[in-house]
Amino acid sequence: MKRTYLAFVMAMHVSLGNVAQASDISSIEADLASAISQHDERAAGVSLAELRSRACAGDPVASASIGRMYLFGNGLLSRDIGKARPFLSAGANGGVPRAASDLAISIISSSAAQGDLEEAAKWVKVSQFIDGEVSAQSAAALLRLAAGQTDLTAGFQAGARWIQLFRTAGGLNEEQNPCAAG
Repeated sequence: MKRTYLAFVMAMHVSLGNVAQASDISSIEADLASAISQHDERAAGVSLAELRSRACAGDPVASASIGRMYLFGNGLLSRDIGKARPFLSAGANGGVPRAASDLAISIISSSAAQGDLEEAAKWVKVSQFIDGEVSAQSAAALLRLAAGQTDLTAGFQAGARWIQLFRTAGGLNEEQNPCAAG
């Protein structure tokens, strides 16, 4: 009982930490969007630099945000799946909502190799846990289309292991620096 309570408290601490980080990041994202819409390149650059600095310092929420900008392009950053992937990986490993789904989409978009599709399956499974079945539907549908008849059991099992570690450890605190990759 005591161990379950401790795991619950640790998970809540991680979740509340992500909520506080998310509100700070949301403010930076809002400033960035405003600057882009007003064609204020200097202000947009300042906001983007602040966001990138936080991502490089290990903030998983900022990492997921930068990764999403690279994944889809945002008017300031061009779409670049290769640059998106390390940022999305840092966000997904931090349990940030939408990051696992976005990571799966980036993997599916760049490769149809068995190992990559298994990695995408892992993150679809994680996305279903973090974001819920409905939110993960797009990534799951893309994976089914890309995989065809390929057996992705190993990937889904890896996702289940990730979820189990996340639950028991109260979050995965893997130090990842997405900026080291490029």
